[in-house]
Amino acid sequence: MRFGYWLPVFGGWLRNVEDENMQASWDYVSRLARRSEEIGFDLTLIAELNLNDIKGVDAPALDLLSTILSEGRASRLYRKLTYERRLALGAGGDYSYFSLNPNLFWLYATPLPGRTPEVLEQALLAEIELVKAEPIPAEEIQRAKNQVEASFVWRQDSVHSRGSALARFELLGSWRLAETYLPLVRAVTAGDLQRVARAYFPTDRKNTAILLPATPAAPAEK
Repeated sequence: MRFGYWLPVFGGWLRNVEDENMQASWDYVSRLARRSEEIGFDLTLIAELNLNDIKGVDAPALDLLSTILSEGRASRLYRKLTYERRLALGAGGDYSYFSLNPNLFWLYATPLPGRTPEVLEQALLAEIELVKAEPIPAEEIQRAKNQVEASFVWRQDSVHSRGSALARFELLGSWRLAETYLPLVRAVTAGDLQRVARAYFPTDRKNTAILLPATPAAPAEK
């Protein structure tokens, strides 16, 4: 059996502790690694932090940007790549505001026959660059805010759903965070969306995965 530990390269894990005294520095990491080896740990699990988590002030803006780019058929990606440019069968993505641990902001598209993954990748990146370069119109932002709010309210349609939502917020730090979620989303501005796009989506930090269909197995010989 091998024993491992999470290496807190970005700080702490706990959502209800303001400061866990886990420094994001090489000195702290090296001391932790040496001490872990001394007491018998031989496996290090390093968390990849591409985005801030619930502790971060940018989470509401990232959540709203995810809705604008990828939520539903009226989203930018689906509308432009599927309807207007005829590049994809479908397009979307996700960023989970409610993720307990550090999270990723990811986008996807499924190419139409005759379209290549490389063309779709460039189209996705072009939409990100557009958000960086041009403020999102107020009408589009308000539509996304209405969408987020409607989805949040409709999830409270039963005792079970309400209890589940409160439990999720409690895991993030306190059930009272449910009272601040919508006000934080409503307060996001076009400037906030442009700022987080520029901060969190530099081209040199992206990871690209291309899923190819498996080659059909040859029929068994009789």
